[in-house]
Amino acid sequence: MLKQPPQPEPSTIIIFGSRGDLAARKLLPALYNLFADRMMPKNFAVLGLSRRPFTRDEFIETVHQDLAEHSRRPPKSTVWSRFSRRLEYFHGDFTARETYEDLKRKLEAVDRAHQTGGNRVFYLAVPPDVMPELLEHLRESGLITPPGARPW
Repeated sequence: MLKQPPQPEPSTIIIFGSRGDLAARKLLPALYNLFADRMMPKNFAVLGLSRRPFTRDEFIETVHQDLAEHSRRPPKSTVWSRFSRRLEYFHGDFTARETYEDLKRKLEAVDRAHQTGGNRVFYLAVPPDVMPELLEHLRESGLITPPGARPW
């Protein structure tokens, strides 16, 4: 008898550079396929973060187009409908300190809406020269390990 893998803990996956090629071709299709295979937590969210000023609805539409083009499994209406409800979007300048204060408030709202318990995965699909400053801002803002949180 095959043993069912353990269910992952609730979490929010924050994708810096969510409108770039890596996210569009690889990361978002992989997350969609994991969701379709029922391998994602019951409570999770994907927060796309980009410098491009999209609305949430525009972000969802572009993700749908990316999946139709790059996913091994095209988006099926019922699965896509459930997956798309977990997509959130945030626009900001990765190098600006104020972006991270706004991001902190957005993540608190996402945690409440999707019951993710403050568990976060940061995926940096950005150019290497942006990473040091981005990581420093994450650390300074307390987003890497929020006060009182256990390391996850």
